[in-house]
Amino acid sequence: MLTITDNASLVVSDIVGRTVTTDTGGLRIAEAAGDQFAVSVADAPAETEVVAEHGTARVFMDLPVASALDDKVLDARVGDDGAVQFLISSQPA
Repeated sequence: MLTITDNASLVVSDIVGRTVTTDTGGLRIAEAAGDQFAVSVADAPAETEVVAEHGTARVFMDLPVASALDDKVLDARVGDDGAVQFLISSQPA
């Protein structure tokens, strides 16, 4: 299962909290062109999505994405200008 760092949890919770007014909201990670991923905010997971949670942060993924990220860690950085960058790396052995 995708692991969410404490820092990513705070960033995801902040982004979702500013966008979604329900308790079911989260960040959706979807496949994009060129072996990349796209992120968006969603009101709730789709019935077929896998949900990874850490604290109040929720990340939604369809089965192929969840499989691809099964042994990965989601982290986040916030730049001085407030821009968010999500980072995906391998889990430590």
